[in-house]
Amino acid sequence: MRGENTEATRINHRPALLRHLIGKVRELLKEPIFISAFNLMTNGGITAVLGFLFIIVITRLFLPSDVGIYSAIISAAGLLALFSRFGFDIGLIRFLPSSRDPNGFVGTCQSTALVGSLALSIVFLSGMSIWAPSLSFITDDLAFVVMFVVLTAATAVLYIQHNYYIVMRLTRQLIFRDVLRDAIKISSVVLLAPLGLSGILGASVAALIASFIIANMFLRRTVPGYRPRLAIKGDIARSLAKYSANNYVAGMIGSAPYLLLPILVVNIQGAEQGAYFFVAWSIATVIFIAIDAISTSFFAAGSQSVEETRRIALRSLKIAYLILAPIVACILLFAPNLLGMFGGEYSVNSSDLLMVLAVCTIPMAFNDLYANTKRIKNEMRLLILYNLTMAVGILGLGTMLMSQIGIIGVGIGFLLTEVFLTIVISRKWKPWS
Repeated sequence: MRGENTEATRINHRPALLRHLIGKVRELLKEPIFISAFNLMTNGGITAVLGFLFIIVITRLFLPSDVGIYSAIISAAGLLALFSRFGFDIGLIRFLPSSRDPNGFVGTCQSTALVGSLALSIVFLSGMSIWAPSLSFITDDLAFVVMFVVLTAATAVLYIQHNYYIVMRLTRQLIFRDVLRDAIKISSVVLLAPLGLSGILGASVAALIASFIIANMFLRRTVPGYRPRLAIKGDIARSLAKYSANNYVAGMIGSAPYLLLPILVVNIQGAEQGAYFFVAWSIATVIFIAIDAISTSFFAAGSQSVEETRRIALRSLKIAYLILAPIVACILLFAPNLLGMFGGEYSVNSSDLLMVLAVCTIPMAFNDLYANTKRIKNEMRLLILYNLTMAVGILGLGTMLMSQIGIIGVGIGFLLTEVFLTIVISRKWKPWS
């Protein structure tokens, strides 16, 4: 009898437990931080689908060597764009809401990014044979030079605009802009396919230019008084520099692995292996974007309520794993099938790497939230130390293992580094306590 009663009690408790869990999930979904992150992830999800279409198109229309070189060029442009922002993109999220001159603020950030990207592009192209031998052919063709410079400058400025959309809570409008950009890129690359590598780059440049024009037209109509000028205001630049200097260093160190790895793969393993890496990396980047969306939303919310940082961090962590769990599970189960859309050679050569990168996102979500708590509290030395450890681990281990076992070594180095950081961080930072 007692056993029967115990079993009955368990059964009766199951619906109550289920309702409790559903209630908790609903609470999370109503959180402002989730709504912001959801819109950003929706943007990332939609653009990811279009990004998949773009990658499918170029892997079907172009040689793997062209795809590999393209990935290295895009990464190099992204790296220079990162350097050229001088951390002002982070400062914009942190201080724009309280600025008395929002147009001057945005204009200063955009102008700094533009001038910086042009200067760094010239420096990079001048020493291309030293830091990126696999891309040295760019300097032999004026068309490639122009496209690379425009690609770098547009990437830098558009990222400033991206953060402005976030601050102004225009994430739905951001979706429209990015969808239009990717649609232009896909249609353009089909038309320019006979041009080879020039066609892929030309499509990307055309899409970025169109995105910049449309974004500015849209902002002028949507945001009252939006009239940023290409001018750097000294007082704004100085105030940003004080906060952004350490963020700039931390950001460069933290982002370097993500942007350097495609270049290193092409230089060490060749353009064809670079293509196999690029496809797996691009799919994994979609998950990285989801994590970044949650982390960025956490940073924005935590910056406005510093005393609530721990509570918001815990909420963000729950949301992150609620989203990551099904995504990672699907990739582990169906990676070869997913990659088969790009071609049989990609299914064979990229599947293992993709699965390892997917697992990396589990510790990465925890680590990224910790990093943003340091940024919120302006504990920049710890943030720089964290990013430096991550960069050295990913690049050092990844490069060493890649030389021994191929591109899968990059993923293993990545995973080992993220797990190590999680172990170290969890001893000091426990948002659940």
